Amino acid sequence: MRTNFIIKNNALSFDKDHIVLFSLFSLLFLLQFIFREFLFYLTPFMPSTGINMTYLELIGTFSIFGLGVVIPFLLHMLKIPLRFVYLVVTTIMLWGGTILSLVYPTYYMTLPWILGSIALTALTILSLITVIYELRATSIPMIPLILLQILSLTLYLANVMTEYFALPLGGLSPYFTYPMLYLAGIGGVALLVYSIYVIIADRKINVKVLIGYAVAAVIGFFMAYPLYELTLYNSFMAHMMSMVFAMGLGILASPSSMPLVAIFMGIYTYSIIALIINGAFTGSPIRYVMAVASLVYLVTAFVEHALVIMFAPIIVVSNALIYINLSNKAVRYG
Repeated sequence: MRTNFIIKNNALSFDKDHIVLFSLFSLLFLLQFIFREFLFYLTPFMPSTGINMTYLELIGTFSIFGLGVVIPFLLHMLKIPLRFVYLVVTTIMLWGGTILSLVYPTYYMTLPWILGSIALTALTILSLITVIYELRATSIPMIPLILLQILSLTLYLANVMTEYFALPLGGLSPYFTYPMLYLAGIGGVALLVYSIYVIIADRKINVKVLIGYAVAAVIGFFMAYPLYELTLYNSFMAHMMSMVFAMGLGILASPSSMPLVAIFMGIYTYSIIALIINGAFTGSPIRYVMAVASLVYLVTAFVEHALVIMFAPIIVVSNALIYINLSNKAVRYG
């Protein structure tokens, strides 16, 4: 049987197919995140006809469309338990809504679609729990963000049960606000510590990695410093930016905490870029995938999962982490 990993310098590395697909997935997810406010829908995530569309709308919309194409291929390649179930359910929910929207626009109010959304949510939560189970100690840096994502999905389920089944669960949202913020903060610190730990654990100086870390630190600083300065002593701008974060990212943070939010934004920017660089130069795919997973878990946790395309990236990066760990075990013991 053809292996999807190659051994290079006693380290596991992605083969060419995985590198291309996962890099494309990462780029498309980043683009849809950056241009999420410019999505233009005719159907759940398909491109519009292009009439009077701006370039930003084209980027956001086609990024969503591209994810819908790339994700089934990745799920097919990641050979883990329940792969077929993940592939079938995710593909049906991704493309089924597109087909139904053309013939039955109110499909999303029907019981079969609601049950399908609940099933997809349950599979998403299962994939997150499996990451902790399979990675064990390796999953420690990810646990705060995994719990953050599970809280978000639980809140989504509560909203669905309230809206469609009239269960009295609609008042849970305020109780989730601070726990989710705390988990996001702890997750940033954990990721920062992990990015430093992996350098020490390698026990050798890699000049390219160190240069990459320095570049990541500069980018993180220039991402955080303007917002920090803008909101530190200017209460009006602090209120404005808190509303921007609430509307754009779904993060409900008080105006007084915006300077702290800026610091954590810089920490995440640095840590994610640093881990991607580390994974690329050391031939360690798990570090690269952990960086992408951190971004996916963080930025999808604070948005309503109204589109099923938001569930699919969580499932993909979770399954990628599980697959890498299983492949590591196979190489180690086989």
